[in-house]
Amino acid sequence: MSVPEFTNFGAGGFIFNDKNDTSRNIGAGVTGSYHLQLDKKALSFLSFGVTVKAIYNDFPGNTDLSKPAEKTFFPNVDAGIYYYTSSYYAGISATNLLGNPNDPDSLGYYTIPASRQIFFNAGYKFVLSRTWNILLEPFLIVNTDFEFSGEVTDWFKPGLKVYAGNFCAGTYFNDFNKISFLFQYRYNKVYVGSYFEMFYNEPFYKQPILAELVFGINLSAVRSGLSRHNHW
Repeated sequence: MSVPEFTNFGAGGFIFNDKNDTSRNIGAGVTGSYHLQLDKKALSFLSFGVTVKAIYNDFPGNTDLSKPAEKTFFPNVDAGIYYYTSSYYAGISATNLLGNPNDPDSLGYYTIPASRQIFFNAGYKFVLSRTWNILLEPFLIVNTDFEFSGEVTDWFKPGLKVYAGNFCAGTYFNDFNKISFLFQYRYNKVYVGSYFEMFYNEPFYKQPILAELVFGINLSAVRSGLSRHNHW
């Protein structure tokens, strides 16, 4: 049985458990995407994606404000469009398109954290050494809400990645009061990564360090231009 070199459709799923100072969000989602090949070598694509998710919010209440505990279950939707080649990429997406669910708290003591957000991202890979597969990738993420509120300078979040063969390291300025590091390693079709974020002027025992770990497997069997050894 022959395996096709390229499939236009993609699918995925995820679960999450997000706890902050006021509440906990537990949820799951499914994602579907369609990839439009723009050239014969399978190096240029235009992708469209939609995510449908269900979120369960657990608010323990606030006795100081006489706010009772609440449990809310609500759906939401993310969507985006993304153009990419082997050297550069750009995309725009929106999260939580359905916004916050109705909350009876008219005084605004508590709002379920599901605000609508807009993201624009772009980046370019500069080849520093073809022999050693070393690339430099500056990138930029622009993030704001649908009302374009806040300081414009806070919307822009630059970053930088360095690729060396199967290893990638970099930094991302999500918050200019913090310093961040990211690492990723690829072995065949297995990807392992981590992200750390800490305050500049606060010791780690006063402000906790944010740490994230990721693990992925590329299940495709393609042998097109997208699966070249030096392509991430």
